[in-house]
Amino acid sequence: MSFTVEVVRKVFDDENGVFIEVGPDCDGLGGIEIRTVDKESKEYYGDVRLSIHSKQQAILIGQAILAAAEDMQ
Repeated sequence: MSFTVEVVRKVFDDENGVFIEVGPDCDGLGGIEIRTVDKESKEYYGDVRLSIHSKQQAILIGQAILAAAEDMQ
């Protein structure tokens, strides 16, 4: 018997009841996947699924998102 534990983070839009999920890629290739999983989320975020298979790329994307957030007014 074998077990696996995965950590998945969900960023909720509390007003609209939708969320974006960040966790391991669904292919089990050791990457990261960012996706919307609620059917209603298409109205708010579009159909989002982004797979990242490089730690360096994931860090750069995270830094770019943080930098863009700092620029928001």
